[in-house]
Amino acid sequence: MIDFGLDESIDKRPTAKRLLVVAAHAGITTNMKKMSAKWEKDLGRLPYFHAKDLWEEDSSLYRGMSMRKRDQLLSKLVSHVHRYPKWGVIASIDELDYNARTTPRFRSQSGSAYTHAVIMALLEFYFMLDREGLNKTPVNILIEEGHKNGKQALAAIERIQSLPSPILNIKSYGFGKKEGHPILQSADALAYGSLQKIKGSPDRIFKKLTSTKRPVYRHVDCGKRLDSMLSGYAEYVARLHEENRRKHFAKTDSAILLMT
Repeated sequence: MIDFGLDESIDKRPTAKRLLVVAAHAGITTNMKKMSAKWEKDLGRLPYFHAKDLWEEDSSLYRGMSMRKRDQLLSKLVSHVHRYPKWGVIASIDELDYNARTTPRFRSQSGSAYTHAVIMALLEFYFMLDREGLNKTPVNILIEEGHKNGKQALAAIERIQSLPSPILNIKSYGFGKKEGHPILQSADALAYGSLQKIKGSPDRIFKKLTSTKRPVYRHVDCGKRLDSMLSGYAEYVARLHEENRRKHFAKTDSAILLMT
């Protein structure tokens, strides 16, 4: 059994872009339970970890913690990510560009930019499992609650299961809160750190997460794949699946395949 936890981070600055990143960590269920126990112990009095607030001096979540203590906490939590999850996936998309390149009819059928990014992340995760011969392993999917298009994303997960070649062997899926779900807190760290990295802003969170060969990370630039997808969702998935099959036994010494 595999657990997959996903969260998102968005750049809300008034710029020409509205960058959205969804990210997930995944691992064997028994390992993720071990991570959760150690993560909760290291949090101590904190109800949960939230990456965006970590370096904010006036953060109510981290009130009373010095920056040195916050950095030490981050290092402890990241050490668990390096040990227990095996995979990480990031999907980035410019919401404004997505809306400009798609029609209302397409979005009503295929979903918002958020839903598109979630599905692209799951597709990439499927390919990662497929390369290891684990594509039939049951997967539990947990998505951070609260996004306005969250229910739409769950509906899309149901739809892709009806494709001729189902994507993932999904045992369960649903929403969860950060509090009580370290897998979602680790996904939050990955989403926020990746967003800062893509924006070109130095960030210790991303640097620490990607400082070792585990987990293996993959990044999907959804904008680059959008044109192909517009020609037909089922055909697009089939083509990606074939491309993945051709690269099935390709090995890499680098675990950090991000931003390529």
